[in-house]
Amino acid sequence: MGECAALRLDDIDWRENTLRVDQTLDFQPEEGDDLLGDPKTYSSYRVIKMRPKYMQKLKTYVKYRTEQKLLVGSLYNHDLNLVFARDDGNPISKSTLWNAFKSAQEHLELEPIPIHSTRHTHVAMLIEARWDMKSIADRLGHESATTTINTYAHISHKHAENTLHNFDEYMKELGQ
Repeated sequence: MGECAALRLDDIDWRENTLRVDQTLDFQPEEGDDLLGDPKTYSSYRVIKMRPKYMQKLKTYVKYRTEQKLLVGSLYNHDLNLVFARDDGNPISKSTLWNAFKSAQEHLELEPIPIHSTRHTHVAMLIEARWDMKSIADRLGHESATTTINTYAHISHKHAENTLHNFDEYMKELGQ
């Protein structure tokens, strides 16, 4: 959630369809602490390739945000240049982010889940799409695929079925 909230406009590469992750937002900084800080680990610094479909949705949102900036005018905080911000350009609060997420779930008539669970869902989908664990680890900012395997490999029963099916097909090819 902190990485998403810290995403700045200059972290978006529209030509390459990528997002750069190099900061995290501290939702409750102590006095004197920076609002934007380093990600958890060195491997958390990464560039994430995005589907063009989602980049188009992001572009539509950024256009909307740009229109909001014009309405706010000189009161807008341009210093942070955040993608997801309040109307005045300041960071959104954790509760606002959660309430927006909850509202979207209700609108879509989905079971309520914590925001972080979307990360787990994304990983399960990547596993089912037959992504290798190293690529998933890189996308998540894990230091090694072992971390990803230990954390997520149990998620997808469909993946286990596909793996067994693929092995069975392979054995048939060998005449076994």
